[in-house]
Amino acid sequence: MATLKDRSAALGFGTPRRGSRRGALLLSMLWVLGTFLAGAAGAADSPTEMDMDERCRREVEGLHAFFQEWFNAEVDETDRVFERFSGVMGDGFVLVSPDGSVAERAPLTAGLRRAYGRWRGNPGKIWIENYRFHRSGEGWAMVTYDEAQEVDGELKVRRSSALFGADPEAPNGVVWWHLHEVWLPAADPR
Repeated sequence: MATLKDRSAALGFGTPRRGSRRGALLLSMLWVLGTFLAGAAGAADSPTEMDMDERCRREVEGLHAFFQEWFNAEVDETDRVFERFSGVMGDGFVLVSPDGSVAERAPLTAGLRRAYGRWRGNPGKIWIENYRFHRSGEGWAMVTYDEAQEVDGELKVRRSSALFGADPEAPNGVVWWHLHEVWLPAADPR
């Protein structure tokens, strides 16, 4: 690997003299540039926090748009269409529902598949509010958001915290690992 001194010479700046301000500034600039370029080269393999934030936001909004279409029977009831859900639930996915029950990937997937068209004839709406990116690490991110559903004139809102894993094969580059939902006090159906 070329040293900063080699890079400076290769760019036509000559070899900086020891102790010169121009040389020190040049070497500092080359080091920053080299660090930036090295980081950019690895960015495709390891998403940045900003990338993960955008990926998670698109996934949350996109999956809930799918739910609305699925429940309203606005999309075809096919395996290919349903892959929008089943293809983004990570291995070992767990949902903790507002009532405290725990559902794993397989039974949740089967239940959602059976729920196709449950709002047919009386269309419902789903939308996301208060999305917030909290933190991320190497290949994971945690977000919170409020999911509002309006069906038959009744509004229910739940707050969700979700843990995502990076996955370049997923539509938005992330898969769901864990989801925990609670009813917001004003919308608690109990």
